[in-house]
Amino acid sequence: EADAFIEYYAKRLGCPRNYMVGSVIFTVGVALGKKATIRVREYQNHANLYMAIVGDSGMNKSTPVEVCVRPLIDLDWHLRDGYMQAKKTVEEANREIMRANRRKGATHQPLKPQPKEQSIYLDDTSPEKMYDQLAAIDNTDMGLMLYYDELNAMFNRFGRYNKNSELQDLLSLYNYKPKKVSRKGADTLAIRKPCISIIGTIQPNVLRRVFAASEMKDSGFNQRWLFVFPESDTERKCEYEEEDPSHRVWWSSFIDGIFNMQGTRQVTLSKEAAGRYGEWQQALRDERNQLTRDGGMLDDSVSYTKSVLAKADIYCLRLALACHFLTPHADNGSISKGEMDYAIELSEYFISMGEQVQDLLEGQVNPPKRLIWLTAWLEAQKKGMTQAQFAKSQGISAAYLSKIIKQHRRKMG
Repeated sequence: EADAFIEYYAKRLGCPRNYMVGSVIFTVGVALGKKATIRVREYQNHANLYMAIVGDSGMNKSTPVEVCVRPLIDLDWHLRDGYMQAKKTVEEANREIMRANRRKGATHQPLKPQPKEQSIYLDDTSPEKMYDQLAAIDNTDMGLMLYYDELNAMFNRFGRYNKNSELQDLLSLYNYKPKKVSRKGADTLAIRKPCISIIGTIQPNVLRRVFAASEMKDSGFNQRWLFVFPESDTERKCEYEEEDPSHRVWWSSFIDGIFNMQGTRQVTLSKEAAGRYGEWQQALRDERNQLTRDGGMLDDSVSYTKSVLAKADIYCLRLALACHFLTPHADNGSISKGEMDYAIELSEYFISMGEQVQDLLEGQVNPPKRLIWLTAWLEAQKKGMTQAQFAKSQGISAAYLSKIIKQHRRKMG
């Protein structure tokens, strides 16, 4: 049914299908929170992701995300309603206790503690508020979603505080590092099990400005993001017929079911899936090693690509976990080879998009120029020219040429 939901809204909204696929997977990961873990050897991952929906103005980026995350926002309002009711109940009880305590000869009774507000969704927030909410849900199985209609708003808020500190915080939260936050005049917040997901839309020109900072590229922050680009630059026609509400009803019920799932689940890889994942990991290592041998140790462009490849095996597992709960086999606790194949296919897409972002940030080479180099290299190769000789003749590094060739091979399958 997830496929039907994706196809219906991609057609109805006239948006790229990729936007719906990415938003669906992201939303499932948030709903899972800390309820499900995928374990490979000593490493454990939840399905939380950092995702950017990229496209020019007019590509209809925002609505697909809003349609998909709406059930999470509704769940957050239910949590707030419950909190407000609990707060009212405690306040009424405490007024009775205080009246009783004022009576002559009464035995003093302690006041009831105030309930803690719990949220799974924040938008316009400060680091302090984010940590307050992570602490509030620390002993639960819930994760926290930061959702921005315009992702640039999050980075603009970086400047209000300590930019490098916030960057490092998001890096450590991505990997579930425990966090202690000292607060003036208040108790220290101790967050043992943080789980945070971030999604938002961004235009390519804004992406180039925001993600180009050296501290973001060099720290590996950029490489942890999954960038979703449209399949085509052509805007699609949307439908104007009255909406069939059954799709939203199904999606809301589906996400509610995952969010309210009882107990925690340790998901593993089947023998076949583990073998497939191991083969793919080795292929990534081989590619990184080849880039190093081609002289990429001192080449910033190649180092960036190697970092993208190094992070891919982590988000592949997170994607596999989210996709597992989109199948009818979520109760068996084991990732099948078919599910792993799909997670790897998604990961290869995100590797390619990460490299596309790299080219956008560097501004060195546009796609047509890259294609010209590739075509010229294929001809030069027939004449016996080596890769290093051709790269030198074009004024580029052999490592960068190697990356272009590998990108082409990946696209060709």
